[in-house]
Amino acid sequence: MASSHASDAAGHRLEHLRFYSGAPRDFWPAFLHALAGHAGAVAGLILLRPEGQEWRVAATQGQAAEVPPTTIAALAEAAERDRFAFERLKEGELGLIALRLESGEDSQACVAVLITRGRVANLQAVCGQLLLVADTPRLYQNHRRLQQADAELGQFTGALDLLLLLNAQTRYLAAAMTFCNELATRFRAQRVSLGWKEGRYVRLHALSHAELFERKMEVVQRLEAAMEETLDQDEEILWPAPPESGAITRDHAAFAEAERSPHLLSLPIRIDGQAEGVVLLERTEPAFGEREVRALRLLCDQAARRLADLKENHGWFGRRWVRSWRRGLSRLVGPEHTWEKVGAASAALLLAVLVFVQIPFRVEAPFMIRTEELVQMPAPFDGYLESVAVRVGDEVTQGQTLLKLDSRDLHVEEAANTADLARYRAEADQAQSEQRIGEMRVAMQRAEQARAGLDLVRYRLSRTELKSPFAGVVVGGNELHERLGAPVKRGEVLLKVTRLDALYAELKVDERDAHEIQAQAGGEIAFASRPDLKFPIRVERLEPSAVSESNGNVFLVRARFGEAPGAWWRPGMTGLAKVDAGRRSILWVLTHRAIDFLRLKLWW
Repeated sequence: MASSHASDAAGHRLEHLRFYSGAPRDFWPAFLHALAGHAGAVAGLILLRPEGQEWRVAATQGQAAEVPPTTIAALAEAAERDRFAFERLKEGELGLIALRLESGEDSQACVAVLITRGRVANLQAVCGQLLLVADTPRLYQNHRRLQQADAELGQFTGALDLLLLLNAQTRYLAAAMTFCNELATRFRAQRVSLGWKEGRYVRLHALSHAELFERKMEVVQRLEAAMEETLDQDEEILWPAPPESGAITRDHAAFAEAERSPHLLSLPIRIDGQAEGVVLLERTEPAFGEREVRALRLLCDQAARRLADLKENHGWFGRRWVRSWRRGLSRLVGPEHTWEKVGAASAALLLAVLVFVQIPFRVEAPFMIRTEELVQMPAPFDGYLESVAVRVGDEVTQGQTLLKLDSRDLHVEEAANTADLARYRAEADQAQSEQRIGEMRVAMQRAEQARAGLDLVRYRLSRTELKSPFAGVVVGGNELHERLGAPVKRGEVLLKVTRLDALYAELKVDERDAHEIQAQAGGEIAFASRPDLKFPIRVERLEPSAVSESNGNVFLVRARFGEAPGAWWRPGMTGLAKVDAGRRSILWVLTHRAIDFLRLKLWW
């Protein structure tokens, strides 16, 4: 009879848990307790397994250590697959029941494992009874989601109501007082404080139900210290702090102890992601809950921009600063129309500087280092690359061997042509001795052909080594080391060698500035690779015809260097050149482009 009453009580608890409003960490132990009571179990576990992970324990009851974990895991796997599973251990003394639960989460498996002691008559019948309540977690989740949706709708409505009240205020202090008073009323707080960041510190701006307060009061100083603690960490702080919280709450604890405030909640007010203010709520009972924290976060986020705009436009210090400067300037320039006079004088002075002060004007143009002599060394005949003695950037001397082509095939061909030449000459001599004139002439022609082939092969053998025609540097052919043994075609450019003693700068001057360039004009260049170094140049000549490029026409300007080229200079290096073009007024330098454009477009 007692067992029947216990089972009925457990059934009522299970029915009640379908509409439970607490958090999942509280629901699972309560549900396991009711489930164990309904089944007459002495111990049990709730196992959860998110998709792709291992089983984890969500709640436990009683002592389950005497059952091996592997047995529990295997039974849970079977229950997940077949809805329920059961097994007897220790000659029937222990009974294991595993039940698949409907958790309401598609990506998460949930299984309850119950342990019974004594010889339960029919474990399968118990499983059938438990299947009737397997949907309790799903119903709990649905009920909780519905409550959360109702709460969020209420929070959204409350935020809109608060924004309406704040938008009706046109002064910052009035809006701050309205904000604090509304929070105090809605969340049953004894006091709500609003602070704002000023420099590196937080200053108290408003207290609920208190229009005036003395900043030197100890309570104000303690409030500002607690607010700075929140602002520094940029997160909500609850006091007493929850066990899982990692926030520093020293100043909150000191404030709560001094003011005898059992429960505190402070939240940062963020503008564009940066914490600029803090609101702090004090309450006697009850403690602030998770839903209240979310609701306050929503209200602070919605009200932050309005409060920040009003505070910026409040500007009492700015107006006092402007009035002070205005009084000083009025004594200097006259009693009336101070700002107009100051503006006119400043504009006249600025215009005089722009018109009469001249600065050096220099034409900017990109440049490239070029050389007077560049030799391209092609393959003299079809063959194979045997070795390469240099790389791009290596300095070479005149006559230095740069690369070699494979000569083995040529030596074979030379031997063949030599043998053919000797054979044909022998045939010609024999035909001549036997008075066979026709055969003699054929043999002599063939011998001549073999001699010509032999001369060609020997010529190619003399060209298997490519040598530098002068002292310089290699500027092309960096990929040859990866082509060793590969075939090359006749005429294919293998290396490029240039001289370093005949470098010059080639400037590309925009046609709009070409008329500013004069012969022998000085200037400077800076390489893209070394912009910190400047080198003098002098213009030699301006090419008479323009060159068309993608950005428009340019004129090529040749300039020589004012000092010996550096050892690291190489043809092809680029940078920016600035050529002196006299002195011009600041106004002309700033506006000549726009004026030239208007002149070109508006003339008739």
